[in-house]
Amino acid sequence: SISDLLKEIVGTSGALGRIGGDEFACVISYQEDRVVSFEQEVAEEFDRFNQSTDKPYNVTVSVGTYILTPDSEVSLENAITLADEKLYEAKLTRSKNVKKEVKFAEEA
Repeated sequence: SISDLLKEIVGTSGALGRIGGDEFACVISYQEDRVVSFEQEVAEEFDRFNQSTDKPYNVTVSVGTYILTPDSEVSLENAITLADEKLYEAKLTRSKNVKKEVKFAEEA
């Protein structure tokens, strides 16, 4: 589910790959002002998925980003490391409870 959702978001503007376990890397051609909107787009897409699926749990994601400009002296490997550091910061603040709350007929 995670890779399918990320593929949909990345589309043809970049590349997506699984780098281990539940971690994926996206290399995307975005302008600097699009980074926040990319993170927001990921959150919104996962929210939509969780609202529309009958899974008893929410599929969650943490995002770490790094902007690598064409004139940057940072290597792609270092950019991934820097994004990974931000990813772990995001993981620390994310709720660990993924169980969906059950709504009873009279609540719905």
